[in-house]
Amino acid sequence: RVLRHLATATTTTTTTAAEKRTALLSCLEEEGILDVLLLDLDVATHSADVVKAALRVLGDDENVLDDVNVNVNVKEEDAVFDAIVKAVCKYPEDVDLRRAAVPLVAKASSDFVERRLRRVAANFESRRSLETSATTLGVLAMVPENGPRLAGAAPKLVSVLDGLASTTKESSALVATVTRAVLDVTDGVVATASPDAFFPLLEDASKAAVAVARSRAGAPGVVAPALAILERAAAFYVEEEDDDRVFTLVDLGVVEAASTAIVKNSDDLRVLEPASTMLAAVCTADLEGLAERDGGGACLRAIEAMTAVVVAKKRRRSLTPLAKRNNDTGERGMVAALQVVEKVGEVHLFSANSKKRAVDAVVEATNTFQGCSSSPKRVVEQCERTMRVLTGADGTIALKVLDELKEMLPLPDVEEGDPLVIRKATGVVTKLGVLAACESFAAPIRQNGGPEALSRVLGAATTTTTSKAKKKKKQKGSIEASRANLVRASLRALGRVGVLSKTLIPALIRELEDNPDVDVVEAITRFAERDPDSTARALVDAGVVEALIPLLFEVDSLREPVARCLAALAKTSDAARKKLLFDNKGKNNNKAVVPFLCSYVAERNDVDVDDGGREAAMCLLSALVVEEGDYCVEALMEAGILKMIGRVLDRATTTTTKRGEISAVAELTKKLVAVGPTSTAKRVTLATSRKVATLIEALATTTTGQEGGLGDLAELVEVLAIDDAAVVLEQAGVRDALVKAMTSSPNDLRLASRCASALGKLGGGVQDLRPLLLELRRRGQDGDVAGVADTAQLAANVVLQPGALKDQAAADDGVVIIRDVLARLEPGDHASRAAANNLRLLSRIVDVDAVDLPDLDLVFDCLRTTGAYSSSFSSSSSGHRATPKKGFVVVVDDAIKAAACASLASTCRRGGLAAVRKV
Repeated sequence: RVLRHLATATTTTTTTAAEKRTALLSCLEEEGILDVLLLDLDVATHSADVVKAALRVLGDDENVLDDVNVNVNVKEEDAVFDAIVKAVCKYPEDVDLRRAAVPLVAKASSDFVERRLRRVAANFESRRSLETSATTLGVLAMVPENGPRLAGAAPKLVSVLDGLASTTKESSALVATVTRAVLDVTDGVVATASPDAFFPLLEDASKAAVAVARSRAGAPGVVAPALAILERAAAFYVEEEDDDRVFTLVDLGVVEAASTAIVKNSDDLRVLEPASTMLAAVCTADLEGLAERDGGGACLRAIEAMTAVVVAKKRRRSLTPLAKRNNDTGERGMVAALQVVEKVGEVHLFSANSKKRAVDAVVEATNTFQGCSSSPKRVVEQCERTMRVLTGADGTIALKVLDELKEMLPLPDVEEGDPLVIRKATGVVTKLGVLAACESFAAPIRQNGGPEALSRVLGAATTTTTSKAKKKKKQKGSIEASRANLVRASLRALGRVGVLSKTLIPALIRELEDNPDVDVVEAITRFAERDPDSTARALVDAGVVEALIPLLFEVDSLREPVARCLAALAKTSDAARKKLLFDNKGKNNNKAVVPFLCSYVAERNDVDVDDGGREAAMCLLSALVVEEGDYCVEALMEAGILKMIGRVLDRATTTTTKRGEISAVAELTKKLVAVGPTSTAKRVTLATSRKVATLIEALATTTTGQEGGLGDLAELVEVLAIDDAAVVLEQAGVRDALVKAMTSSPNDLRLASRCASALGKLGGGVQDLRPLLLELRRRGQDGDVAGVADTAQLAANVVLQPGALKDQAAADDGVVIIRDVLARLEPGDHASRAAANNLRLLSRIVDVDAVDLPDLDLVFDCLRTTGAYSSSFSSSSSGHRATPKKGFVVVVDDAIKAAACASLASTCRRGGLAAVRKV
């Protein structure tokens, strides 16, 4: 815990943090702990958490160890590197530990890397040192710059793996270590080496991986990295549009290997996910070959298995020890498996029995992943697409289930407590609710009496008659539990349909008070979001807020959904927001939300433990209550809300986080600045600026634009950048982080616009575009290809700043300059990047409504010059030569194609559709 505090303290430059860091280090040094942890990193006696914390301290860029007189041996490369290798050997699947080690590995000198590689080459023949040698290569491969240096050792490592695959004498642990090393090394080589080096390597690695997957199919620690190798190879070949190599993979037996692995490791997401994603990649290029080998059936089994794993986690059933520790829900693998089933279903390659089984599996997956996955929307949307292929897009299956439910009405036996009827009704209602999660099925359910039928079921489930009331005590308890399941299923289905009869509101609130459950709370949330005017107001008037608030205090497991529900109600109703703060007499209510939030914040700060999604939900709720004025802002600030905000930001930097969590904390931070006094705005900026910069930079390298919440953070920077606060943000590195975010998602126009707007605030105004265009022309004339790429990227970002381009002459000149620069480009190291960035600049100039649409002949010249598309025109009407440059076509990559598409899209939006069609 001390080391974790220390690692956190190194990320800020405030006086308090510096003092804290020095004090902690001094304490550690006095007790002799630094020598033990940082010199030894003895993984035999220390836990993974301690090793990770020590690695983070050692890898600190600000060289935290210089703050005290630490023994210089701490920095010796051999000792630290050996410790990293030992740690990775002991905790081979700890991704966070590997991530913590990367900064240290990156600091290794070239001479050190070469020396280590020579040692590995000398020891490869020795089985005794094989594990260490393989892990050494894997550790070096963590740093992309080492890729070319590993090209020489990689084939030998693959050869060793091939030899291990043919014998059962060696331990699974050794085979797993070598397989993981091959995965890491091939990743590094493929990312940096030439095709001549990595194509043979990938082929040999794939053969060895198939052999390993077959011989060790029941050992998940071995088969998981083997399947990951095959997944990378298949994905790479598909990306390169090299179908022949995909066919070769299929002939090697990758489909059969994945199918066997799925069957033998049905409770292990480490195996199920790479198996599914590999089959999805193969399916893209060789659907026929995959179907012939029952790849569709394999993915169907994977869907059933991954659903069962997630259900078991939700119910805390027995799993393998690693599966228990793994918080992942297999979302990526589930989406991939569903895509394969969809494609196989499209060409009618499922038998009737398999098709029925597939429908049932997709229904169960939808029900399980709804509200469970880290990003359930992706899974549920893919379930919908797959279901539509399997059953037809007209909602027939939903109507069949609805008809089955209608035939059971009016359900007098449910009112009387017949357990068989209750269970049957629960099954039908559950299936209908699952289908309603897909909007294409929810619409026909709404239009054909679904809400009315579900309302009648809910009414029957919440009504008890006396004709069969005299039951044995045990039987009565079982009936009540079954009735509660039916109520929850009905509410879940109604919530997804989004229609609630006003007559059922009292029963709904009574159920909330008597049997508080996450399904009931989430149903209320959906009712409020779908009908914010009528239903939300009726719920508030009926007392739903008063029923929800006590659950914040009394039911720990419901705090997050209740907070989100209250936030949804507060967004739609001023009356609801008032009830969060005051009682019916207009006085401060000790049982209201603000006092709860303050006590919650103070309590969590005392133990300094991140509550994850729950803290984000509290941030969302806080963002709504602070709108009521200074009282709320002051109370939350005094309770320590900034510390909790910082904790959520830190967590988002180091772990996979929902975009909703980032949006919530960004929204709260903006509201604190907007509603609170000036002093509060300064405190907020000082406390969050460096963390925001760090998070933006981290997300820019790990997520996709809007999906990762980068746009929300850019908006936050724009709000924070007021007066002196802009200087604080600048010093914290926010400018560089925003530029990196724009560069990481170059075709995300909305994100780039937000970042550009924030950059304009940081810079104190809009940057002039014309000097950048002239600089672009000069670099093009000088043949500075790297400079052309960088300048075009910067200019493309500047164009997005509101008001940056108002001059028609500048727009026209810009297109001419881009055309001339592209015409001079020669194939080379930076040519593709330069071409893509220039086309991106072109698309953004064309997209500016403040100027007229530039000459379209010039626009098309730019595209033809790069070879982004072919044309029968040898030159344009302007007389400028526009044929693709010799050799340029071979480097037209996805970035160029995407930027060219963006240019055409902007042209169409501005009224150039006819011209685009013409050429």
